[in-house]
Amino acid sequence: MWVFTRYGFSSFACATNAYAVSDSVQTDRLMIRAYRRQDLQALQARFPDLRSLKIEAFTKRDYRYCIYVAAEDFWEFR
Repeated sequence: MWVFTRYGFSSFACATNAYAVSDSVQTDRLMIRAYRRQDLQALQARFPDLRSLKIEAFTKRDYRYCIYVAAEDFWEFR
């Protein structure tokens, strides 16, 4: 799902393993992805529960920056 907010543009989807040969879907984790690191940093500033999660950078992915979060935790963010 694409999300356009005043904090930036992000994509929310079931996680895939960025290091695997195939993109197997992990239904127990979500990816919050962005083209720009600043968009994820803005989400972290707005939602304190995201601050402890690492922003990962990938050079060969369509969305270069990503935060992985457990699906059950995602719905609890405030």
